[in-house]
Amino acid sequence: MLNSTSSMNESHKGGRGGGGGRGGGGGAEEEEEEEEEEEEEEEEEEEEEEEEEEEEEEEEEEEEEEEEEEEEEEEEEEEEEEEEEEEEEEEEEEEEEEEEEEEEEEEEEEEEEEEEEEEEEEEEEEEEEEEEEEEETHIEFVS
Repeated sequence: MLNSTSSMNESHKGGRGGGGGRGGGGGAEEEEEEEEEEEEEEEEEEEEEEEEEEEEEEEEEEEEEEEEEEEEEEEEEEEEEEEEEEEEEEEEEEEEEEEEEEEEEEEEEEEEEEEEEEEEEEEEEEEEEEEEEEEETHIEFVS
């Protein structure tokens, strides 16, 4: 009987010990799993952070592009305004030139008219002189 109880005790102890060992082994597995989960979570967090950073960078790039586009548009508008101003100035210059030409033409016409008037006056004077001479010669002839 002693033998059987001692062997039972031993097997019982062994069973318990084995169970303890298994339990301990299970604890190590749980720790490993927890560590793996933590690592996975950290990796996920890092990935999320990287994604957020990438998104922020993309947004910044988009903003920069938009700013550049706006600047280009402003430059184009300024160029257009400058061109319009130049065109207006050219038109004004042309108008001024036309006005000057018209004034010159008017002056020339006035000069021509004055010359014609002078010529007419000279002709009238000549006619008067001729008439006077004729009268004189007529008087002389009569006398």
